[in-house]
Amino acid sequence: MRGRSRARLLSGSQDDTYGKEEAAILEELKTASDRYSGDMGVIRRSVFSMLFERPRGWRISGRVGTIAGRVSAATRRYQMSRRIRIGLLLALLAPVSAAMAQESGNIDARADQVLRQMGDYLAGVPHFRVHAEVSDDGVIDTGQLVVFGRTLDMVVRRPDRLWADMSGDLGHKRLLYDGRAARLLDFTSGTVAEVAVPATIEETINLLIDRLGVVVPLSELAFDDPYATLIENVETGTYVGIRTVDGVEYHHLAFTQATIDWEVWIENGARPLPRKLVIRYKDEPGSPQFTALLSDWDLADTSPDALFSAETPLDFTAIEFIVVGGDEQ
Repeated sequence: MRGRSRARLLSGSQDDTYGKEEAAILEELKTASDRYSGDMGVIRRSVFSMLFERPRGWRISGRVGTIAGRVSAATRRYQMSRRIRIGLLLALLAPVSAAMAQESGNIDARADQVLRQMGDYLAGVPHFRVHAEVSDDGVIDTGQLVVFGRTLDMVVRRPDRLWADMSGDLGHKRLLYDGRAARLLDFTSGTVAEVAVPATIEETINLLIDRLGVVVPLSELAFDDPYATLIENVETGTYVGIRTVDGVEYHHLAFTQATIDWEVWIENGARPLPRKLVIRYKDEPGSPQFTALLSDWDLADTSPDALFSAETPLDFTAIEFIVVGGDEQ
């Protein structure tokens, strides 16, 4: 793929290219991206520019957390005028680290304790399955925020197996990772892309984001140290209190970062599992938000190896990724 134009369409044909207007906007996006992130580029929002159809990632941690809401005016103009969605990934580091925030007392000790308990508990679970009902605000041509809904099912087997399936208003997509390769299938368009990846879930997720622009929602839950990942760029943290829903008690925590605010509800008791997550993109017009309700936790999942390396349907068309960060292979 060395030397291939970033304006190349991700389709079965390699002869189609954007027109001059599209190319100009892509160049504008690339310039903006380079200004913020150095080596991060731009990609056409096609089947696998981001796994689950949003220009911002539904992640809170590290570099990804700080890209929340960073969709440039050029991106929005391009989306509205051409209907060819463009993902702009900006790798901004929060100006105040979590360590500094903790030292200065900006993170409430109780909030930090509960989040750490959740992270330590998840880190100690070798395999699990979880279901999530997801809603996400999107901006339509009139400027109005509308809600898109979908379901997410994720199966994790540490250290090297991940299966994630998202289906809803914006189509049906699936990620399969078997310790050697990551394969992304779009059941709506009947296409598939595959890439060789590292031997752990965390390394693979970071590669998918940094090099290919693919974001897997809620993937921090599968990391080796979920607490460290989630707290990394937090500026303030508040313990809101105990909330009771359907007879179950939850710790309600609220955190702020440079470009997002987020809240998490964690089960109170022997299984401190996250049950609800809300992320607000405060530097986007209207402050759109992402909400996930997590349920059906199975901490003794025994999914077979075949789940993570299932055969691709014969009628799917193979396409290639466009590398958006780092050196092209």
